[in-house]
Amino acid sequence: MISVLQLIVLGSVLIIASCGRKAPDQPGEMILARIGNKTIAVNEFIRRAEYTIRPSYCKQDNYIHKKIILNSLIAEKLFSLEAGSDNELVKNEEFRNYIRGRKEQAMRQYFYYDRAYSKVEPDTADLKGIYKLVGRSYKIQYLRLPDENSVAAFLELYNQDGISFDSLAIDILGDSTIPERQINFNDDLSNEFFDIFYSKPLEKEQLIGPIKNEDNSFLIMKVAGWKTRVVISDEEIKQRWNDV
Repeated sequence: MISVLQLIVLGSVLIIASCGRKAPDQPGEMILARIGNKTIAVNEFIRRAEYTIRPSYCKQDNYIHKKIILNSLIAEKLFSLEAGSDNELVKNEEFRNYIRGRKEQAMRQYFYYDRAYSKVEPDTADLKGIYKLVGRSYKIQYLRLPDENSVAAFLELYNQDGISFDSLAIDILGDSTIPERQINFNDDLSNEFFDIFYSKPLEKEQLIGPIKNEDNSFLIMKVAGWKTRVVISDEEIKQRWNDV
């Protein structure tokens, strides 16, 4: 029979052996960049790219825009290293409240993405309709009118008397130069303007409006024309679908 002493010795050997055994390596997160003692991991990059509202100059899915996102993360890490964890800004109560608010807003955005946005299945027919218009760059002429009475008078002359937009605009402005601007798909458009220009095809000379502005004036536009950028390569076609 095995004595108590032998059991103690055997147990000690097993404990020592288990302590000396190297633990299996755990798969680590892929690191994109190292800045001092800080790192930028793939998941952090994805969170910045997908869960954060990006400005128009880097909101697409191409290499250049991804590089801008990564560079912004690197810059943040550099600023963090330079400032340290015990600086005057971090101690400022107003700044701390601001950061807390930003974190809470980010949590709400992620909650919305997780519970609503990511579960939406867009209508394929709608996407195909928008896809056909993505390449259009509209040239519009526009006129601002101060109030509803001015709008009513303008529309009466336009619809009933058949006076052209150009003639009315020149008469109102007292100038032969009518204001113009370009409208592109990747512009920072409001939902209202996006629906107007890219939800269905427009016709040349078509009148748009009146649209009420924040200052209670009204905007009336005319489609002067457009140019269409045609995509040919597979990469361009894929990028356009991603934009939609």
